[in-house]
Amino acid sequence: MFAWLGLFLVGFLAGGVLFYSVLFPLVYGLPRAVAGCAKGVYKWGIVRRLIVVPAIWCVLCAVAVGTSFSRDSDLIVGLISRSGILWGGWAALAFGLGSLGSDAVRRDFDWKSTEYIRTSGEQRPREERVAMQTANESQSALSRHDHPALLASGQVPIPR
Repeated sequence: MFAWLGLFLVGFLAGGVLFYSVLFPLVYGLPRAVAGCAKGVYKWGIVRRLIVVPAIWCVLCAVAVGTSFSRDSDLIVGLISRSGILWGGWAALAFGLGSLGSDAVRRDFDWKSTEYIRTSGEQRPREERVAMQTANESQSALSRHDHPALLASGQVPIPR
């Protein structure tokens, strides 16, 4: 029982490290970064960062597996055939995939990508969209042109 639990923890930790260092940037970060670059929000350097780090981890894992095979070819096969490591890896993968939609993940991506945000002078001009108001929305704070937050942010032209 303790051996299975130990193998489960090893599988969970290895799966978590591989998910968050290899799969996570490719599954979540790369599509969001490419879309942000296409909109002109991010610089294209963020895409390079999101591809280089998983590539380095893949090379490190390949070296580790290659070294293990060169010393003992049955070592990797023996470890993978143990159910504890497989269950731990699958649990880490399920945990990681379940966290993709959380607000903490979005905030973490926003925090790590702040150095790649274009300043206002570098951003491409965006097309203005005309918002249609219904009778129920006419009294909301965001639809009034005299709302202090809109005036302070410069979103509403001040009549002269």
